[in-house]
Amino acid sequence: MKIRKRKGFTLIELLVVISIILILVSFVVPQIGGARAKARQVKCLNNLRVMGSALLMYADDNGGQFPADLADLYPDQIGDHQVFDCPSTQAEPAVASGAVTSADYVYQAGLTDEDSSGIAVVADADGNHSDGRGVCFVTGSVRFVKTADIGDGDGQVSLTAVVTPVGG
Repeated sequence: MKIRKRKGFTLIELLVVISIILILVSFVVPQIGGARAKARQVKCLNNLRVMGSALLMYADDNGGQFPADLADLYPDQIGDHQVFDCPSTQAEPAVASGAVTSADYVYQAGLTDEDSSGIAVVADADGNHSDGRGVCFVTGSVRFVKTADIGDGDGQVSLTAVVTPVGG
């Protein structure tokens, strides 16, 4: 009697391999999404760091006074309009007649480089990141503040609330 050699895989073997691959992929996909969000957060903090440096340069050139608007930093202190774009939003900053406009960051005008180091001067607009906001302080330092650590009593996040974290 002649024994026939087996060629290929059975349907059951293929289904088992496919199901194992799908299970492994289900573990990896959420990690990839988290890494992308973290990368956008880091890029946003870098944008804030550039704005902080530009604000300090502007103040140095203008008797310690910060500009009336973030747009005043473009193009003299910040040459790339993409700095005004938080990567977590869909909106692109607009450049018209040499001025840039962006709704991605909020700015507290009227401060000087002599103000307290705990005062926020630029921060992410509310809703840019689901878990908190990037904040740039008067000194140019930047950090990410978790949503649970900020608030002003009525659940709204504002620059004032960022400066005085809840419980702190």
